[in-house]
Amino acid sequence: MARTKARLLPPAEPAPKMEAAGSAASLSAARPRHGLLALEIKGLFSERALNTVQEAPPALPQHPKGLPGFPCRSAPQKRQPRCLQPLTKPHNCHSTFVGKTSLIRTLFTSSPAAGKSTFVRLLEKHSDEWEIIPEPIAKWCNIQTAEDEYAELSTSQKSGGNLLQMLYDKPTRWAYTFQTYACLSRVRAQLKPVSAKLHEAEHPVQFFERSVYSDRYVFASNLFESGNINETEWAIYQDWHTWLLNQFESDIELDGMIYLRTTPQKCMERLQMRGREEEQEIELEYLENLHYKHETWLHERTMRVDFENLKEIPILVLDVNEDFKNDKIKQEYLIDKVKSFLTS
Repeated sequence: MARTKARLLPPAEPAPKMEAAGSAASLSAARPRHGLLALEIKGLFSERALNTVQEAPPALPQHPKGLPGFPCRSAPQKRQPRCLQPLTKPHNCHSTFVGKTSLIRTLFTSSPAAGKSTFVRLLEKHSDEWEIIPEPIAKWCNIQTAEDEYAELSTSQKSGGNLLQMLYDKPTRWAYTFQTYACLSRVRAQLKPVSAKLHEAEHPVQFFERSVYSDRYVFASNLFESGNINETEWAIYQDWHTWLLNQFESDIELDGMIYLRTTPQKCMERLQMRGREEEQEIELEYLENLHYKHETWLHERTMRVDFENLKEIPILVLDVNEDFKNDKIKQEYLIDKVKSFLTS
């Protein structure tokens, strides 16, 4: 990118104040702005992001734990309407797509084994205008796989680095690594272009199974408080997490959240029933800690969050403590709640 060089001229006759102000404004406009830092992760940054210059962020307050030089709140930005784009272009909410309805992007989250998989199937069957972006569990269980990153893998398929198993086996060693990779995979998912079927939908909705915010405020935070992520790692994690989300805020920002609320005891019961190999050593205390995080963040709304768009975001709380897998009446009730939430 060409840089404009301001040339200093010899002193001239004094100019009126209004002209001096205009001259200063011209020099200010010519001055090159703060450039984007490059994060060398293949496929993460779109061409648009790399070619867009950003204003230098303002000074941010210190972390409440007193970690030096660590920003804890993102700069407030004016929210732009999110619109569907032509299929030949990446998703970009700063421009318009004439004739199409705005896309609604919603997170649904819960503690492990709360019933998310059943809820996903319920959403998928209800409407062709709804698209579900699940967690890339297969990628976490085999980071070298090139297959479907959302499908469950057999034991024999998990030979390319089962990072999820490594986390559960040695959390102190692998917690930071796993949370870094999990966040990266979620950013990738939320930056993917809108699918063809949503471009044809009158009322398109995307549902994300957890998100970059779930990673930080529930799982990574819990690992830090339990001592599996140390203070240095936690400071680094929050630093790049805040910076990364600020760069892509308009592209990953959510319109609402759905919290599947279940007791830790019920989660433990369902976890043991589904028999996922990596989860067999999970203790009730771990589920209780995650439940507490979800409750303070999404139910009581007393958790301190660092992003302005999360402070007033609409949240739907669904009680799924009772089994709804084979209960048609309960399923209809949940779907009606979601539909009302999306149209309110």
